[in-house]
Amino acid sequence: GVKFRVFDENNTPAIKNSRIVRLLCGQDGTLWVGTEHGGLVRLRNGQFTPYEVPSRGTTHDYARVFCDDPEGALWQVSCEWQLIKFLEGHFTVLSDSWNLSSPAAHALTRDVEGRIWVGTDRELAVLQAGVFQPVWGRTNEDNFQVDFLAPCRGGGVWVAGNGRLRKFEAGGWTSDLGTYAWTNRPIYDLYEDKEDRLWVA
Repeated sequence: GVKFRVFDENNTPAIKNSRIVRLLCGQDGTLWVGTEHGGLVRLRNGQFTPYEVPSRGTTHDYARVFCDDPEGALWQVSCEWQLIKFLEGHFTVLSDSWNLSSPAAHALTRDVEGRIWVGTDRELAVLQAGVFQPVWGRTNEDNFQVDFLAPCRGGGVWVAGNGRLRKFEAGGWTSDLGTYAWTNRPIYDLYEDKEDRLWVA
């Protein structure tokens, strides 16, 4: 059978907390590891490297979601609702000084064209020419907020928000799967498979 090798704080000094909450395999083959207490670990060419992610000092500051972009930057939404970009060894907390109406980032994804999308408790926005441009918000829909985002294989993004699952593409909603089939439960992941089925955790 398959034999698994365990990496933890006992045999890998770069992993300072063995409770792993998020993994991402980047486009260049880099494995990014997010731990429960905010530590970020990069595995590249067999070498583990730890990084300390900026936080507001709360007890839990783990990454809710990861994605990377074509330039090799790692993006994450933290448990403290911050949008953080990591590039060439430097962290930038973008949600502290961006142009969106809310400072609280709730969701993040990269679409099939490589564009970065972010959802807040007030709007959906896409990164264009280095600036997040709102494409939908409370001026379009009462009490709009985004819970989770995922790329759509055919283009655009799936948006879980306002109690509905919808697809946003080319400036508007192109598909509506209706209201959530669950109540009072957060969404932990959203994935469209190669048969165009949408899976929700």
